[in-house]
Amino acid sequence: KLLASNAATVYEKLSRVPELRPLKPQGAMYMMVGFDPSLFGDETKFVRGLISEESVYCLPGSAFSLPNWFRLVLAFPNEITTEACERIAAYCTRHLRPCVERLEAAMSIKKKNKGVRNEENGQGSEESSPIATDDNESSSNNENSSDDNDGENDE
Repeated sequence: KLLASNAATVYEKLSRVPELRPLKPQGAMYMMVGFDPSLFGDETKFVRGLISEESVYCLPGSAFSLPNWFRLVLAFPNEITTEACERIAAYCTRHLRPCVERLEAAMSIKKKNKGVRNEENGQGSEESSPIATDDNESSSNNENSSDDNDGENDE
C-alpha cells in the first residue's frame, strides 16, 4: 500500500515539472524518471546535483542501461517522498532558469538579425543596415559619396 501511494504521489508531483517524464511503475519499489539532457546535462551530473544541492539520493539511469533517466526508491514514508519531489522540482527550476535565459537571449539576437535582413531586403525602415553585404558594398561604390546622399539608390 505504501509503494502504491508513493508511486501515485511521485508520478503526480513530477508530472507537473515540464522537464521531467516519470514512468509509472508496474509493481516495483522504484520509479524511473526521464529528463532532457540538453537542459540539465547527463544523468550522472543531474543525480550528483540532486544529491549535493538537495540531499535527494537517486541512481543514474545509465546504471540500468537507461541514459537520460534516474531512479527513485518509493519505500520511504509519504512525507519524505513528498518532500523529495518538492526538492527535485526546485532543483529543476533552478537549473532550467539559466537555460531559459540563454534561449531568450538567443531568440532576441535572432529577432534583431531578422530585422536587419528585412531592412536589407527593403522590408524594414529606410535606414541602411549596419551590417555590410555585397549589395551594400557594391551600391555604395556606385553612389555619390557626398554628405547630402540619403542612402537610396538612384534607379
